[in-house]
Amino acid sequence: DRRGLLAGDEGLLLATSDGGETWTRIESGTTQHLTDIAIAGERVWVASYGGGMLHSGDAGKTWQHIGLEDSWSIAEIAIHPTNPDIVLVAVVGHLWTPNQHRGLYRTENGGKSWERVLYVDDHTGANDIVICAKDPQVMYASLWEVYPGISGKNSGVYKSEDGGKSWKKSMNGIPTGPLTGRIGVAVSATDPKKAYALIDNLANLRNDAAEMYKTTDGGNSWKKTHSKPFKIFPGIGWYFTHVYVNPNNDEEVYGLGVRLAHSTDGGKTFSYLGG
Repeated sequence: DRRGLLAGDEGLLLATSDGGETWTRIESGTTQHLTDIAIAGERVWVASYGGGMLHSGDAGKTWQHIGLEDSWSIAEIAIHPTNPDIVLVAVVGHLWTPNQHRGLYRTENGGKSWERVLYVDDHTGANDIVICAKDPQVMYASLWEVYPGISGKNSGVYKSEDGGKSWKKSMNGIPTGPLTGRIGVAVSATDPKKAYALIDNLANLRNDAAEMYKTTDGGNSWKKTHSKPFKIFPGIGWYFTHVYVNPNNDEEVYGLGVRLAHSTDGGKTFSYLGG
């Protein structure tokens, strides 16, 4: 399928049907900044900054608001691979003030109602959520203590084995404490026990803050994949910190920072794409 959507500032939404060779603007139903987008066939889910969630059932021709209006900053949307009515949304919340509407939210009726399934406090939001394609009962998520600074002891990785209804912290081998910054997670498409976490570890020198961790036992234990630092956060990591895995090769990993890091050996070594 060569269809795709690109979300941007001030409600900008671009659609492609040829794998990105050409793009056409479509109306998004809002003029607010768009922070994430997810697609399941003709169904499109969009997060707007300060406006909550939008949904289209006809590939963007018409839209409706479907809640989470006071979530403010939404970092990630994940759709169940076989049931598009089940969606999970990682809500960062208000960036600079305390906010009760933080955490991980789940719907199983297409957004008619939402249940918060993971929450710590009004300083800690959810940053990422991924679902294993082979076994969608298995999910990994991350929380980020973003207020009043850019790191905190409540930042961490969590795992669910019941489709996102309940969660357990998964931090054995991962840095903890007040200098744990933003965390991105990724899971293998073929092995639910294999996952990656990219961490903005502020206990290191600032330019060496990026660290990649991997689990092969379903989150029971994590190990840092590399011995040498890979410098993708020169001075700031909290804008980025996402990790993606090739669905056809779970040893090929991409780490997003100011630079784009690429590994073909499970994170042991990295090269850089682009300038």
